[in-house]
Amino acid sequence: MQHKDYYDALERLRSNQPELLVKGSYKINQDTVALEAGRNRGAIKPSRSQFIKLIDDINRVGHEYNNKALNKINKIQASADRYRSNGDDLREKYLAALNREMMLVRRVRDLEMKVIELETEKKVVHIRD
Repeated sequence: MQHKDYYDALERLRSNQPELLVKGSYKINQDTVALEAGRNRGAIKPSRSQFIKLIDDINRVGHEYNNKALNKINKIQASADRYRSNGDDLREKYLAALNREMMLVRRVRDLEMKVIELETEKKVVHIRD
């Protein structure tokens, strides 16, 4: 097989198992395949007829891989937005519950004050006395 080292490099990049590049820090294109194969950036050129099939394969795999990475990023962003929205909703519900709690505490205090007032005026008779 012609250009076996380039095809091996392309397969390693596609499976996210690079030997020379940092894992997950790249997009698949002609330069990254050349670098992963141990060559210089720009070694794979469209002007060289022996690379035409390799370039087509790189473009096909790169399109699939790069879009998959983009889809993963979009899914993560959507998930983060959903959790952020859920967190905001929970915060709103928490504050509303806290407000109701404070209103009930105030109401109980007012009623206790009213009972004390009625007791001092002897208008309340305790049943257990």
